[in-house]
Amino acid sequence: MSKENTKKLEQEGKQDEVNEKVTENESKENEQIIEETKLLSKEEQMQNELDEVNSRYLRLMAEFDNYRKRTQKEKLSTYKDAEGDTLIKILPLLDNFERALIAPCNDPEYLKGIQMIYDNMLETFKSMGVQEFGEVGDEFNAEYHNAVMHIDDENFGKNVVSQVLQKGYKLGDKVLRFAMVQTAN
Repeated sequence: MSKENTKKLEQEGKQDEVNEKVTENESKENEQIIEETKLLSKEEQMQNELDEVNSRYLRLMAEFDNYRKRTQKEKLSTYKDAEGDTLIKILPLLDNFERALIAPCNDPEYLKGIQMIYDNMLETFKSMGVQEFGEVGDEFNAEYHNAVMHIDDENFGKNVVSQVLQKGYKLGDKVLRFAMVQTAN
């Protein structure tokens, strides 16, 4: 073989070595890129999981806050309902004291005692926020009055309470008992 051929072969061998090294480097770089891609996808997965857990946590906290507010309203409502129910049961006692004051009595001390008890009950009701309604001359209002009788009388205007048979009471906006009335015209 000639020297030229030998040199050519040597150069080709070196070229093959260089090509092998380049291929080896490229495959290492490809492996590195693949590994980095895997790491990035794992990081993205972990970030997605973290976002999902955070979202569930925030929803849970919002649900708990809504639950707390709802139960607080329910407690207040339950108290108001119980207070109203209790007052409704006491109203007949107040009515009986009113009747006792109207009834004829020969003993002024007895009548004075009944009056004191009645006044004390009214004061207690007022301190609790109970308001009475239903007076002669008031305009009839179906939200507060229960008309059980009707008369035609020129002395009264149209749709006016002419007689109160039983007073009505309310606690705040809630009607405890409708006023039982007679209406005119």
